[in-house]
Amino acid sequence: MSRVRLRKIRTPVGHLIEYTTAYNMSRPLKFGIVNIGGINIIGSLDLSISPSVGMKVKMINCGISPNGTPFYEFDKYVKRRGKS
Repeated sequence: MSRVRLRKIRTPVGHLIEYTTAYNMSRPLKFGIVNIGGINIIGSLDLSISPSVGMKVKMINCGISPNGTPFYEFDKYVKRRGKS
């Protein structure tokens, strides 16, 4: 058996490594590979963004679907301005 380690990531922000669009669904689906804290994750991208390699993205949703498969959803990361 292999070892499993959990790693807590405070801010789920990473960089988009690669992306593509799948047209074989009822509606097009953008997805990509995101590196967060040294971990590569495949997830879907918000349809409203125009992805580019290297852009910062933030995990906005994750979980386990009813059939038992994990899912991850990302959106463009926009740094909020501090209070003035």
